[in-house]
Amino acid sequence: MIPSRSLSRRNKDKIVFGLCVACVALAVVPLASILVEVVLNGAPALSPEFLTSGPGVIGEAGGGIGNAIQGTLILMGLSSLIGIPTGVMAGIYLAEFGDVVFVGHSFLTHVNSFLSSSLRFLNNVLTQFPSIVVGILAYTTIVVALGSFSTIAGAIALSIIMLPIVTRTTEESIKLVPGSIRDAAAALGIRKWRDSKRSAKHLEERSRHGCLACHGTDHRGDGALDSDGSGKQRVLPM
Repeated sequence: MIPSRSLSRRNKDKIVFGLCVACVALAVVPLASILVEVVLNGAPALSPEFLTSGPGVIGEAGGGIGNAIQGTLILMGLSSLIGIPTGVMAGIYLAEFGDVVFVGHSFLTHVNSFLSSSLRFLNNVLTQFPSIVVGILAYTTIVVALGSFSTIAGAIALSIIMLPIVTRTTEESIKLVPGSIRDAAAALGIRKWRDSKRSAKHLEERSRHGCLACHGTDHRGDGALDSDGSGKQRVLPM
């Protein structure tokens, strides 16, 4: 015979489980209905012309999102060109040379320690920066200085957002190399930079997904990329 206390606990568990399922249903059903509505109404409008043509005249039917797609690709390409190489090199420095002790050169050791700790501190600060702050920084330093919106301003803002994520991911991925491989390289007399190069090759297959995850960085930012004198936006991000 099952004790009454066990029956009470089972009943409470079933009630709580039912409440959780009801809450999930209340949250999912509206989202699913919106998704279905968007697909049903938006699918017929998709066409090669819609994806390649520019925006139409305001108030009239027609037009497309070709400029938005073009602007997004340009932004992603330029921001990756700026942020990824810089972040990868910074991550390699922090992982391979940030804690190096120069025997007999205390000054160089202190300088290297100061640079690595400062870089880690700045990287942590940039990680917590809201995207709106980065956007305002790019606007005040680039857009205002140039006198107009530009693709470079958007790319620099996105690269700043991307930089700390790329740096941290690269550093943690390189640290996955076993210490035994580093010790073996040092025992064979291999120089530090060659050891880092071989470690990167050894790590390529193991950490490819970790490093490539940086490409999916949250591109939080929008606004005109290019504008002529009339204010008409020629290239827009999605």
